Amino acid sequence: MNTRLFLFLYNFVPFPLIKGAKFSSFYKSIMESQYYNFDELKELVNKLLLEILLYASNNVPYYKEYTNGKFDLQDIKSLDELNLLPILRKEDVRKNYQKLTSREIEKKKYTVDFTSGSTGTSINIVKFKDSIDKALAFYWRYNDWAGIRFSDRVVIITGSTFSNKKFYRYSFNKLFLSAFNMSKDTLPKYAELICDFKPIALKGYPSAITILTRFMKKNNIKPPKVKSISLTAECLTDENRKEIFEYWGSRIQNIYGQAENVVSIGECEKGNLHLSAEFGWMELVDENDKSVEVGKPGRIIGTGFTNFAMPLIRYDTRDVAVLSNERCSCGRSLPVVKSIEGRSEDIVITPDGRMVGRLDAAFKYSNGIELSQIIQEELDYITVKIVRGDNYSPRDIDRLEVELRKRLGTEIKINYVFVDNIERTPLGKLRFVISKVLPKI
Repeated sequence: MNTRLFLFLYNFVPFPLIKGAKFSSFYKSIMESQYYNFDELKELVNKLLLEILLYASNNVPYYKEYTNGKFDLQDIKSLDELNLLPILRKEDVRKNYQKLTSREIEKKKYTVDFTSGSTGTSINIVKFKDSIDKALAFYWRYNDWAGIRFSDRVVIITGSTFSNKKFYRYSFNKLFLSAFNMSKDTLPKYAELICDFKPIALKGYPSAITILTRFMKKNNIKPPKVKSISLTAECLTDENRKEIFEYWGSRIQNIYGQAENVVSIGECEKGNLHLSAEFGWMELVDENDKSVEVGKPGRIIGTGFTNFAMPLIRYDTRDVAVLSNERCSCGRSLPVVKSIEGRSEDIVITPDGRMVGRLDAAFKYSNGIELSQIIQEELDYITVKIVRGDNYSPRDIDRLEVELRKRLGTEIKINYVFVDNIERTPLGKLRFVISKVLPKI
């Protein structure tokens, strides 16, 4: 295809058609299924579950062994029986990588992705090409919720590095910026590129877009008029959301997913989070792996329906969420997720055994702190790394100390360390808490 023809198609032909008939058909199906009634949606999800269980039973060696011969995956007949199966943990995937890979791996086009573990816990995930296309279809469904068209100009702040040693690149109507290169020296260029590009939408990590927002606000840089900002990959705090919204004045969309592709959650135009049930099913469990009541936080256990190259069934994401019984006024029957609380690793365990999360709220009165990270080495000892902003004062630490003590108590020692920067994960994410005293979940 010559360049002129591609540009014509790119700007004027609907994206699903460019991707081909198979993609177009799948995209059309999920645009319809989001408006199914509850019974229709449950029937569809049960069908998708049985398909992945049947495939895994016949083609993935691990699932012949992991129940210890108690029963076969095909014994499961509905979502209601899914909790009879064992929970699959990250270490299980790491140890059984080959056994969890489909026997058909050499027959189809595939790729190998990896998770973004920051403490040596990254794992490889094998994906067939069609699973990547299906994930892309859901991505574009979320874009539709945000009012973004394929031809719209979009800035994407990503955890990528570029071969030309720059921190940016253009791809038709997309401007990609690296989350790795943000500093006092480069941020003026980031702002210049974005303002010159005049995007319709902005996408990226909450931490990166917060850094950009603070710089532009501080330097009285008028932001371009964007109609939506999509935030993903990190936990979106209330404070970050408020700060970004107040400066940009555009709608904020929160999107949740993982490299493992087991659960996908997106925010609709009414401001509610929805589980994309056709992508994968989500269960919430407590520290004893028992189901939690609706309205209470629990670890996300996901069963993905799109990736047959490495089916992950009842996979423990270690993330925490809260479900809701409410029905959204957007008209979609997709389950409503009240909140995504963050990762279970984003928890500090106190000497008396409490698991304390959402510690980001302790920093809201310390305006001079640019970035921070908590590292728990022992039950009674944490280190707080701090990157000071231009308006930093010792009172920021005093306020932080008071707020942390309210949440963590007095038995834990807190060591404050000032640093110039905080290292990101291999995918460019910023981990708020790194725990070496992980809860036994």
